[in-house]
Amino acid sequence: MKFVEYNIPKNFVDILEKNNKSKMTEVQEMVIPLLLKSKQVICTAPTGTGKTYSFVLPILTEIDINNKSTQAIIMAPTRELSRQIYNVVKEFKNKEYDISAALIVGGESLDDQLDRLKKSPQIVIGTPDRINKAYSSIGNSYLNNFKHLVIDEADMCLDLNFLPLIKDLLNKVKEEDISTSFFSATIPNQLQNFINKNISGKFEFVNVDSKNKSLKISHRSIKTNYDERKEILLQILNSKKINPFFSIIFCSTKDEVKDVHKFLEQHLNQKVGIFSSDLSPRKRKTELKLINNLSYQYVVASDLLARGIDIPGASHIFSFSIPEIGLEYYTHRSGRVGRNNLDGISFLFYDEKDKYKLDKISSNRNIEFEEYKWNIGKQELIKIKKNKSKKNYTGTKLEIETAQIISKYKNGPRKPGYKTKMNAEIDALKRRHKKIENRKK
Repeated sequence: MKFVEYNIPKNFVDILEKNNKSKMTEVQEMVIPLLLKSKQVICTAPTGTGKTYSFVLPILTEIDINNKSTQAIIMAPTRELSRQIYNVVKEFKNKEYDISAALIVGGESLDDQLDRLKKSPQIVIGTPDRINKAYSSIGNSYLNNFKHLVIDEADMCLDLNFLPLIKDLLNKVKEEDISTSFFSATIPNQLQNFINKNISGKFEFVNVDSKNKSLKISHRSIKTNYDERKEILLQILNSKKINPFFSIIFCSTKDEVKDVHKFLEQHLNQKVGIFSSDLSPRKRKTELKLINNLSYQYVVASDLLARGIDIPGASHIFSFSIPEIGLEYYTHRSGRVGRNNLDGISFLFYDEKDKYKLDKISSNRNIEFEEYKWNIGKQELIKIKKNKSKKNYTGTKLEIETAQIISKYKNGPRKPGYKTKMNAEIDALKRRHKKIENRKK
Protein backbone atom coordinates (compact mmCIF):
# COMPACT_ATOMS: atom_id res chain seq x y z
CA MET A 1 0.00 0.00 0.00
CA LYS A 2 1.03 3.61 -0.56
CA PHE A 3 0.31 6.66 1.57
CA VAL A 4 -1.47 8.33 -1.34
CA GLU A 5 -4.25 5.70 -1.02
CA TYR A 6 -5.18 7.03 2.43
CA ASN A 7 -6.53 10.37 3.56
CA ILE A 8 -3.02 11.80 3.93
CA PRO A 9 -2.58 15.36 2.58
CA LYS A 10 -0.85 15.49 -0.78
CA ASN A 11 1.95 17.75 0.45
CA PHE A 12 2.78 15.09 3.11
CA VAL A 13 2.80 12.38 0.45
CA ASP A 14 5.14 14.49 -1.71
CA ILE A 15 7.56 14.85 1.22
CA LEU A 16 7.43 11.09 1.90
CA GLU A 17 8.11 10.31 -1.77
CA LYS A 18 11.01 12.75 -1.79
CA ASN A 19 12.46 10.84 1.19
CA ASN A 20 11.89 7.47 -0.52
CA LYS A 21 9.14 6.53 1.94
CA SER A 22 6.15 6.34 -0.39
CA LYS A 23 5.41 2.67 0.41
CA MET A 24 3.89 1.91 3.79
CA THR A 25 5.37 -0.63 6.19
CA GLU A 26 3.18 -3.31 7.77
CA VAL A 27 2.68 -1.41 11.03
CA GLN A 28 1.80 1.77 9.13
CA GLU A 29 -0.83 -0.06 7.05
CA MET A 30 -2.42 -1.40 10.24
CA VAL A 31 -2.22 1.69 12.49
CA ILE A 32 -2.73 4.76 10.29
CA PRO A 33 -6.34 3.94 9.22
CA LEU A 34 -7.29 3.40 12.89
CA LEU A 35 -5.77 6.66 14.13
CA LEU A 36 -7.35 8.58 11.25
CA LYS A 37 -10.70 7.32 12.59
CA SER A 38 -9.74 8.62 16.08
CA LYS A 39 -9.43 5.09 17.48
CA GLN A 40 -7.23 4.42 20.52
CA VAL A 41 -4.47 1.96 19.68
CA ILE A 42 -2.17 -0.37 21.59
CA CYS A 43 0.53 -1.35 19.11
CA THR A 44 3.33 -3.86 19.60
CA ALA A 45 5.95 -4.02 16.88
CA PRO A 46 9.69 -4.66 16.69
CA THR A 47 12.18 -1.83 16.51
CA GLY A 48 12.83 -0.56 12.99
CA THR A 49 9.37 -1.26 11.54
CA GLY A 50 8.25 2.34 11.07
CA LYS A 51 6.22 2.97 14.25
CA THR A 52 7.09 6.69 14.40
CA TYR A 53 5.51 7.60 11.07
CA SER A 54 2.47 5.46 11.93
CA PHE A 55 1.45 7.91 14.67
CA VAL A 56 3.08 11.16 13.48
CA LEU A 57 1.25 11.21 10.13
CA PRO A 58 -2.29 10.79 11.58
CA ILE A 59 -1.58 13.44 14.23
CA LEU A 60 -0.34 15.90 11.60
CA THR A 61 -3.39 15.11 9.47
CA GLU A 62 -5.83 15.62 12.35
CA ILE A 63 -4.28 18.86 13.67
CA ASP A 64 -6.38 21.97 12.99
CA ILE A 65 -3.69 24.21 11.50
CA ASN A 66 -5.83 27.31 12.14
CA ASN A 67 -6.23 26.52 15.83
CA LYS A 68 -3.16 28.02 17.52
CA SER A 69 -3.31 25.87 20.66
CA THR A 70 -1.70 22.64 21.88
CA GLN A 71 -3.67 19.75 20.39
CA ALA A 72 -1.31 16.76 20.67
CA ILE A 73 1.41 15.52 23.01
CA ILE A 74 3.88 12.77 22.15
CA MET A 75 5.88 11.27 25.02
CA ALA A 76 9.02 9.16 24.73
CA PRO A 77 11.27 7.83 27.53
CA THR A 78 14.56 9.44 26.46
CA ARG A 79 15.78 12.80 25.20
CA GLU A 80 17.32 11.18 22.13
CA LEU A 81 14.13 9.44 21.03
CA SER A 82 12.07 12.57 21.74
CA ARG A 83 14.43 14.61 19.56
CA GLN A 84 14.22 12.01 16.81
CA ILE A 85 10.40 12.20 16.80
CA TYR A 86 10.58 16.00 16.86
CA ASN A 87 12.81 15.92 13.76
CA VAL A 88 10.29 13.67 11.98
CA VAL A 89 7.52 16.19 12.74
CA LYS A 90 9.69 19.03 11.42
CA GLU A 91 10.09 17.18 8.08
CA PHE A 92 6.49 18.15 7.28
CA LYS A 93 6.67 21.82 8.27
CA ASN A 94 6.58 24.15 5.25
CA LYS A 95 4.85 27.30 3.98
CA GLU A 96 1.74 25.33 3.06
CA TYR A 97 1.61 23.55 6.43
CA ASP A 98 3.08 25.85 9.06
CA ILE A 99 2.79 23.47 12.01
CA SER A 100 4.23 24.58 15.36
CA ALA A 101 6.00 22.05 17.58
CA ALA A 102 8.07 22.21 20.76
CA LEU A 103 10.66 19.79 22.15
CA ILE A 104 10.50 19.56 25.96
CA VAL A 105 13.33 17.46 27.44
CA GLY A 106 15.86 17.66 30.26
CA GLY A 107 19.36 19.05 29.88
CA GLU A 108 18.07 22.36 28.49
CA SER A 109 16.78 25.59 30.04
CA LEU A 110 13.41 25.00 31.69
CA ASP A 111 12.58 28.72 31.52
CA ASP A 112 13.07 28.71 27.73
CA GLN A 113 10.84 25.66 27.46
CA LEU A 114 8.12 27.27 29.58
CA ASP A 115 8.18 30.28 27.24
CA ARG A 116 7.72 27.92 24.28
CA LEU A 117 4.75 26.17 25.91
CA LYS A 118 3.10 29.50 26.72
CA LYS A 119 3.04 30.16 22.96
CA SER A 120 0.84 27.03 22.68
CA PRO A 121 2.68 24.90 20.09
CA GLN A 122 0.23 22.63 18.31
CA ILE A 123 2.35 19.54 19.03
CA VAL A 124 4.48 18.99 22.14
CA ILE A 125 7.12 16.24 22.13
CA GLY A 126 9.28 15.21 25.06
CA THR A 127 9.90 13.04 28.10
CA PRO A 128 7.12 12.44 30.67
CA ASP A 129 9.06 13.93 33.59
CA ARG A 130 9.94 17.19 31.82
CA ILE A 131 6.51 17.67 30.21
CA ASN A 132 4.73 17.07 33.51
CA LYS A 133 7.06 19.46 35.33
CA ALA A 134 6.57 22.14 32.69
CA TYR A 135 2.76 22.05 32.72
CA SER A 136 2.75 21.97 36.52
CA SER A 137 4.61 25.29 36.32
CA ILE A 138 2.48 27.12 33.73
CA GLY A 139 -0.96 25.75 34.61
CA ASN A 140 -3.61 23.50 33.05
CA SER A 141 -5.25 26.22 30.95
CA TYR A 142 -2.68 25.61 28.21
CA LEU A 143 -4.16 22.09 27.79
CA ASN A 144 -7.76 23.16 27.10
CA ASN A 145 -7.65 21.98 23.46
CA PHE A 146 -5.37 18.97 24.03
CA LYS A 147 -6.98 15.96 22.28
CA HIS A 148 -4.29 13.43 21.26
CA LEU A 149 -1.72 11.65 23.45
CA VAL A 150 0.84 9.13 22.19
CA ILE A 151 3.22 7.17 24.41
CA ASP A 152 6.15 5.76 22.44
CA GLU A 153 8.35 2.92 23.78
CA ALA A 154 5.76 2.49 26.53
CA ASP A 155 7.45 -0.52 28.14
CA MET A 156 10.58 1.56 28.73
CA CYS A 157 8.37 4.25 30.32
CA LEU A 158 7.24 1.47 32.66
CA ASP A 159 10.85 0.47 33.43
CA LEU A 160 11.75 4.10 34.24
CA ASN A 161 8.66 4.54 36.45
CA PHE A 162 7.20 7.20 34.16
CA LEU A 163 3.63 5.82 34.18
CA PRO A 164 2.56 7.85 37.27
CA LEU A 165 3.73 11.01 35.48
CA ILE A 166 1.62 10.11 32.45
CA LYS A 167 -1.36 9.68 34.76
CA ASP A 168 -0.58 13.06 36.38
CA LEU A 169 -0.79 14.73 32.96
CA LEU A 170 -4.15 13.09 32.24
CA ASN A 171 -5.40 14.26 35.63
CA LYS A 172 -4.88 17.86 34.46
CA VAL A 173 -7.56 17.40 31.77
CA LYS A 174 -10.75 15.42 31.17
CA GLU A 175 -9.15 12.06 30.43
CA GLU A 176 -12.25 10.79 28.63
CA ASP A 177 -11.84 13.61 26.06
CA ILE A 178 -8.31 12.46 25.14
CA SER A 179 -7.49 9.85 22.50
CA THR A 180 -4.54 7.93 23.98
CA SER A 181 -2.40 5.38 22.14
CA PHE A 182 0.56 3.27 23.21
CA PHE A 183 3.42 2.05 21.00
CA SER A 184 6.02 -0.40 22.16
CA ALA A 185 8.07 -3.47 21.33
CA THR A 186 6.29 -5.34 24.16
CA ILE A 187 3.28 -4.78 26.42
CA PRO A 188 4.13 -6.31 29.84
CA ASN A 189 1.28 -7.23 32.21
CA GLN A 190 2.08 -4.28 34.49
CA LEU A 191 1.70 -1.86 31.58
CA GLN A 192 -1.56 -3.49 30.46
CA ASN A 193 -2.91 -3.22 34.02
CA PHE A 194 -2.03 0.49 34.07
CA ILE A 195 -3.91 1.04 30.80
CA ASN A 196 -6.96 -0.91 31.99
CA LYS A 197 -7.11 1.03 35.26
CA ASN A 198 -6.34 4.56 34.08
CA ILE A 199 -7.39 4.97 30.43
CA SER A 200 -11.07 4.95 29.52
CA GLY A 201 -12.53 3.85 26.21
CA LYS A 202 -11.93 0.91 23.92
CA PHE A 203 -8.58 0.08 22.30
CA GLU A 204 -7.71 -1.45 18.97
CA PHE A 205 -4.86 -3.94 19.36
CA VAL A 206 -2.21 -4.10 16.62
CA ASN A 207 0.54 -6.69 16.77
CA VAL A 208 3.25 -6.92 14.14
CA ASP A 209 4.97 -10.29 14.28
CA SER A 210 8.48 -10.14 15.77
CA LYS A 211 9.58 -12.28 12.84
CA ASN A 212 8.94 -9.34 10.53
CA LYS A 213 10.64 -10.10 7.24
CA SER A 214 12.05 -6.57 6.97
CA LEU A 215 14.43 -7.39 9.82
CA LYS A 216 17.19 -9.61 8.40
CA ILE A 217 19.16 -10.48 11.52
CA SER A 218 21.40 -13.46 12.17
CA HIS A 219 21.65 -14.21 15.92
CA ARG A 220 24.89 -15.80 17.11
CA SER A 221 25.91 -16.76 20.67
CA ILE A 222 29.52 -17.10 21.85
CA LYS A 223 30.26 -18.88 25.13
CA THR A 224 33.22 -17.30 26.90
CA ASN A 225 34.37 -16.57 30.44
CA TYR A 226 33.80 -12.96 31.46
CA ASP A 227 37.44 -12.25 32.35
CA GLU A 228 38.65 -13.14 28.82
CA ARG A 229 35.78 -11.48 26.99
CA LYS A 230 37.45 -8.14 26.21
CA GLU A 231 40.43 -9.84 24.61
CA ILE A 232 38.22 -12.13 22.52
CA LEU A 233 36.06 -9.17 21.46
CA LEU A 234 39.20 -7.31 20.38
CA GLN A 235 40.41 -10.27 18.33
CA ILE A 236 37.00 -10.62 16.65
CA LEU A 237 36.92 -6.91 15.77
CA ASN A 238 40.43 -7.15 14.33
CA SER A 239 39.51 -10.22 12.29
CA LYS A 240 39.47 -9.57 8.55
CA LYS A 241 36.63 -12.07 8.18
CA ILE A 242 34.33 -9.97 10.38
CA ASN A 243 35.41 -6.38 9.54
CA PRO A 244 32.21 -4.57 10.63
CA PHE A 245 31.17 -1.57 8.58
CA PHE A 246 29.67 -0.06 11.73
CA SER A 247 29.28 -1.91 15.03
CA ILE A 248 27.72 -1.20 18.43
CA ILE A 249 29.02 -2.99 21.52
CA PHE A 250 26.25 -3.00 24.14
CA CYS A 251 27.12 -3.27 27.83
CA SER A 252 24.78 -3.79 30.78
CA THR A 253 26.13 -1.18 33.21
CA LYS A 254 27.68 2.29 32.95
CA ASP A 255 30.91 1.01 34.56
CA GLU A 256 31.10 -1.78 31.99
CA VAL A 257 30.65 0.79 29.20
CA LYS A 258 33.60 2.81 30.53
CA ASP A 259 35.79 -0.26 30.98
CA VAL A 260 35.17 -1.74 27.52
CA HIS A 261 35.44 1.67 25.82
CA LYS A 262 38.79 2.41 27.47
CA PHE A 263 40.14 -1.04 26.53
CA LEU A 264 39.10 -0.80 22.87
CA GLU A 265 40.41 2.75 22.43
CA GLN A 266 43.78 1.61 23.79
CA HIS A 267 44.05 -1.41 21.48
CA LEU A 268 42.16 -0.60 18.26
CA ASN A 269 44.30 2.43 17.35
CA GLN A 270 41.25 4.48 16.42
CA LYS A 271 38.61 6.64 18.09
CA VAL A 272 35.77 4.63 19.59
CA GLY A 273 32.39 6.20 20.31
CA ILE A 274 30.73 6.03 23.72
CA PHE A 275 27.10 6.55 24.70
CA SER A 276 25.44 6.23 28.13
CA SER A 277 23.48 8.27 30.66
CA ASP A 278 26.80 9.12 32.36
CA LEU A 279 27.54 11.62 29.58
CA SER A 280 26.41 15.23 29.93
CA PRO A 281 23.40 16.27 27.79
CA ARG A 282 25.71 18.25 25.49
CA LYS A 283 28.10 15.30 25.11
CA ARG A 284 25.22 12.87 24.44
CA LYS A 285 23.89 15.15 21.71
CA THR A 286 27.35 15.49 20.14
CA GLU A 287 28.04 11.74 20.28
CA LEU A 288 24.67 10.89 18.76
CA LYS A 289 25.36 13.27 15.87
CA LEU A 290 28.77 11.64 15.30
CA ILE A 291 27.18 8.19 15.42
CA ASN A 292 24.53 9.15 12.88
CA ASN A 293 27.21 10.62 10.63
CA LEU A 294 29.08 7.28 10.83
CA SER A 295 32.14 9.02 12.26
CA TYR A 296 32.98 5.87 14.23
CA GLN A 297 33.43 2.27 13.18
CA TYR A 298 32.80 1.12 16.76
CA VAL A 299 30.60 2.51 19.53
CA VAL A 300 30.37 1.18 23.09
CA ALA A 301 26.95 1.93 24.57
CA SER A 302 24.49 1.24 27.34
CA ASP A 303 20.92 0.17 26.58
CA LEU A 304 20.04 3.86 26.28
CA LEU A 305 21.05 3.53 22.61
CA ALA A 306 18.98 0.36 22.14
CA ARG A 307 15.52 1.90 22.25
CA GLY A 308 13.84 3.43 19.22
CA ILE A 309 16.79 5.46 17.99
CA ASP A 310 17.45 4.80 14.31
CA ILE A 311 21.13 4.13 13.67
CA PRO A 312 21.79 4.02 9.91
CA GLY A 313 24.15 1.46 8.51
CA ALA A 314 24.77 -0.73 11.60
CA SER A 315 26.07 -4.07 10.38
CA HIS A 316 27.10 -5.83 13.62
CA ILE A 317 25.88 -5.76 17.22
CA PHE A 318 27.80 -7.26 20.14
CA SER A 319 26.08 -7.82 23.48
CA PHE A 320 29.10 -7.87 25.76
CA SER A 321 26.86 -9.13 28.56
CA ILE A 322 23.23 -10.13 28.78
CA PRO A 323 20.98 -7.15 29.65
CA GLU A 324 20.34 -6.78 33.37
CA ILE A 325 17.19 -4.63 33.13
CA GLY A 326 15.08 -7.11 31.21
CA LEU A 327 15.86 -9.92 28.82
CA GLU A 328 13.61 -8.32 26.19
CA TYR A 329 16.29 -5.62 25.85
CA TYR A 330 18.32 -8.07 23.79
CA THR A 331 15.62 -7.69 21.12
CA HIS A 332 16.04 -3.92 21.18
CA ARG A 333 19.83 -4.24 20.91
CA SER A 334 19.66 -6.62 17.97
CA GLY A 335 17.06 -4.34 16.33
CA ARG A 336 19.83 -1.81 15.63
CA VAL A 337 20.79 -3.96 12.63
CA GLY A 338 18.87 -5.65 9.81
CA ARG A 339 17.17 -2.43 8.73
CA ASN A 340 16.32 -1.13 5.27
CA ASN A 341 16.45 -4.66 3.86
CA LEU A 342 20.15 -5.02 4.77
CA ASP A 343 21.61 -8.06 6.50
CA GLY A 344 22.85 -7.70 10.07
CA ILE A 345 24.55 -9.92 12.65
CA SER A 346 23.94 -9.81 16.39
CA PHE A 347 26.49 -11.54 18.66
CA LEU A 348 25.75 -12.34 22.30
CA PHE A 349 28.49 -13.29 24.78
CA TYR A 350 27.51 -15.52 27.70
CA ASP A 351 29.00 -17.95 30.21
CA GLU A 352 27.59 -21.06 31.89
CA LYS A 353 25.73 -19.20 34.63
CA ASP A 354 23.96 -17.14 31.92
CA LYS A 355 22.77 -20.20 29.98
CA TYR A 356 19.26 -20.06 31.44
CA LYS A 357 18.99 -16.39 30.32
CA LEU A 358 20.01 -17.35 26.80
CA ASP A 359 17.37 -20.11 26.78
CA LYS A 360 14.74 -17.67 28.06
CA ILE A 361 15.53 -15.09 25.37
CA SER A 362 15.35 -17.82 22.76
CA SER A 363 11.99 -19.19 23.94
CA ASN A 364 10.27 -15.94 24.95
CA ARG A 365 11.33 -13.91 21.92
CA ASN A 366 11.25 -16.77 19.41
CA ILE A 367 14.91 -16.27 18.49
CA GLU A 368 17.10 -19.09 17.25
CA PHE A 369 20.76 -18.62 18.14
CA GLU A 370 23.58 -20.18 16.18
CA GLU A 371 26.35 -21.26 18.57
CA TYR A 372 29.93 -20.17 17.75
CA LYS A 373 33.30 -20.34 19.45
CA TRP A 374 36.43 -18.25 18.87
CA ASN A 375 39.41 -20.24 17.62
CA ILE A 376 42.47 -18.38 18.93
CA GLY A 377 44.91 -20.27 16.69
CA LYS A 378 43.02 -19.69 13.45
CA GLN A 379 41.72 -16.30 14.61
CA GLU A 380 38.22 -17.04 13.37
CA LEU A 381 34.75 -17.88 14.58
CA ILE A 382 33.80 -21.52 14.19
CA LYS A 383 30.19 -22.65 14.13
CA ILE A 384 29.36 -25.39 16.62
CA LYS A 385 27.13 -28.16 15.33
CA LYS A 386 24.02 -28.69 17.40
CA ASN A 387 23.79 -31.87 19.45
CA LYS A 388 20.60 -33.49 18.22
CA SER A 389 20.26 -35.43 21.44
CA LYS A 390 20.33 -32.22 23.48
CA LYS A 391 17.17 -31.82 25.48
CA ASN A 392 14.92 -28.90 24.61
CA TYR A 393 12.35 -27.53 27.03
CA THR A 394 8.83 -28.47 25.95
CA GLY A 395 5.49 -28.52 27.68
CA THR A 396 3.27 -25.97 29.37
CA LYS A 397 4.53 -22.50 30.23
CA LEU A 398 4.77 -23.54 33.89
CA GLU A 399 6.81 -26.64 33.00
CA ILE A 400 9.16 -24.63 30.77
CA GLU A 401 9.73 -21.93 33.40
CA THR A 402 10.27 -24.58 36.09
CA ALA A 403 12.88 -26.30 33.92
CA GLN A 404 14.61 -22.95 33.36
CA ILE A 405 14.82 -22.33 37.13
CA ILE A 406 16.34 -25.78 37.66
CA SER A 407 18.83 -25.14 34.85
CA LYS A 408 19.80 -21.78 36.38
CA TYR A 409 20.71 -23.32 39.73
CA LYS A 410 22.32 -26.49 38.40
CA ASN A 411 24.46 -24.72 35.80
CA GLY A 412 25.40 -21.78 38.02
CA PRO A 413 27.69 -21.72 41.06
CA ARG A 414 26.26 -24.03 43.72
CA LYS A 415 26.32 -22.17 47.00
CA PRO A 416 25.20 -23.69 50.31
CA GLY A 417 21.42 -23.90 50.48
CA TYR A 418 20.96 -23.62 46.71
CA LYS A 419 18.37 -26.43 46.67
CA THR A 420 16.25 -24.64 49.25
CA LYS A 421 16.36 -21.41 47.24
CA MET A 422 15.60 -23.29 44.01
CA ASN A 423 12.56 -25.05 45.54
CA ALA A 424 11.33 -21.77 47.05
CA GLU A 425 11.54 -20.09 43.62
CA ILE A 426 9.65 -22.98 42.00
CA ASP A 427 6.94 -22.81 44.70
CA ALA A 428 6.57 -19.05 44.13
CA LEU A 429 6.28 -19.67 40.38
CA LYS A 430 3.52 -22.26 40.95
CA ARG A 431 1.60 -19.87 43.23
CA ARG A 432 1.84 -17.12 40.62
CA HIS A 433 0.53 -19.39 37.87
CA LYS A 434 -2.29 -20.57 40.15
CA LYS A 435 -3.37 -16.96 40.78
CA ILE A 436 -3.40 -16.28 37.05
CA GLU A 437 -5.54 -19.37 36.44
CA ASN A 438 -7.97 -18.37 39.21
CA ARG A 439 -8.40 -14.92 37.64
CA LYS A 440 -9.42 -16.55 34.36
CA LYS A 441 -12.21 -18.54 36.03
